[in-house]
Amino acid sequence: MSAQLPPPVPPASWAQVLERIEQSLAEAVRRSEEREQSLQASPETAPPAGPDVLARLDETVAAFGRCVDRAAARAAEADAVLAEAADGLGAWLRRAALYHER
Repeated sequence: MSAQLPPPVPPASWAQVLERIEQSLAEAVRRSEEREQSLQASPETAPPAGPDVLARLDETVAAFGRCVDRAAARAAEADAVLAEAADGLGAWLRRAALYHER
């Protein structure tokens, strides 16, 4: 009968990476909620649609796109860290199994 290994525990760095992603997303949500509230608070004072408004909208859309790009880059970083840790864990498990067979 072989001994059961405890389930792997992610290293602290994983939690830090995930925490950074969570903080970024929370900040984006907070900003969008603030923007929504400010728009709902004064709909009758909104400027008429025109070139300036459309330019600001384009800038906002571009900024949102950059935010999404940053989040994707951070997610890719997290994936790389997780893949490296999984490789290391796999190697450790293989060595442990060889040792256990002796």
